[in-house]
Amino acid sequence: MNDIQFAPCEKVVIRTCGSKAQIVLKKILESRLNIDVVAFVDANERKQGSLIKGVPVISLFKAREEYGKSYAKIYIPSFIDDDVDNELLIDEMLKMGFQSTDIYWIPIECILGDEAFAPKKCILSTDYCYLNYLEYKVCDHCNLNCHGCSHFANIVDGKVFQDFSNFYSGLIKLKKIIPHIFKIRLLGGEPLLHPDLKKFIKVLRELYPYSEIRICTNGILIQSLSEDMLQLMHKENIGFDITCYPLFYQKIEPISNMLKERDIFYYVESRFTFKPILYKEPIKFYQEKLTNCPCINLYDNKLAACPLIFTIKYYNRFFDENIPEDNFMIDLNDKELTGPSVIKKLRIPSPICNYCAMVRNDLDEIPWENTASREIKKTDWYPKKERK
Repeated sequence: MNDIQFAPCEKVVIRTCGSKAQIVLKKILESRLNIDVVAFVDANERKQGSLIKGVPVISLFKAREEYGKSYAKIYIPSFIDDDVDNELLIDEMLKMGFQSTDIYWIPIECILGDEAFAPKKCILSTDYCYLNYLEYKVCDHCNLNCHGCSHFANIVDGKVFQDFSNFYSGLIKLKKIIPHIFKIRLLGGEPLLHPDLKKFIKVLRELYPYSEIRICTNGILIQSLSEDMLQLMHKENIGFDITCYPLFYQKIEPISNMLKERDIFYYVESRFTFKPILYKEPIKFYQEKLTNCPCINLYDNKLAACPLIFTIKYYNRFFDENIPEDNFMIDLNDKELTGPSVIKKLRIPSPICNYCAMVRNDLDEIPWENTASREIKKTDWYPKKERK
């Protein structure tokens, strides 16, 4: 009788041991593939040495020691936690000697969706092209006139609504190269001013079904929203980020009750101050690579790492200044673009970074006030002094 030949079992580890990692384990077991998960790899010392679902939790250092001996591949859930920078996570592993060809991301569809696990669906670390965050300004003007507005909405001349067809065109192009975005924010100005906001919501949810989508608003217009709009937000799981300014504290309680009744999730931030936005004169930007500038913006079929690249035009026009514009935008009409190339380009500082004061945490913030009844000055956006 001939000996029966069994295919060798592929031994792997899963990076992190939280709920998403446990979903990955479950999907691998359900696949009935010849894959053996030998460990979870987690930075939490309290979890190291424990067993989760019968699988040991080890440190990254132990995983490096066993790499190439007791296992060959590392699987990472594409969504771990809000505080985890996926790129930095990979960089750490590469510096420790792990090979990029052995590190794979589990696609979001296998974690938050119903897709079964399959190795061919996994994303090689060098091909990873999810975005952590994206903003889209549906309109540039606002119903407030905040002193030092970070989007210069208080100096926008007239009403500036973004065209839905243009937005849809850009989003389709973006989806082809960036298949998933973890957080998407619709903002302004004041986004609830846009008469076609429902269209933006519907297409966002259609193209990015697993994203956390919120509308960033000052909250003034929430109570005047139509019931159709509120029902749509509930149906599509769209929430609010509400910035509450001093004049409107008394309105938050009824707004909260209204949203709770309709099961619409929301977050409220009280805002007393704004961070200064601009230096009076450019200062050499200190980073060679953008690491703490998360506000990636889509605007007019273009991507940029910072909203200032799109909004500084309002400051320049209002004050007859010439801070650099139209630099370092990624044109989504470029047919040579790939997901990884976009991620790389978004890390490159632009000339406007030399004027940006927002990266500093040692500057006095600007008290909030409404500028409708006073002269607007350049200094509204400047730091007053450094904190000692």
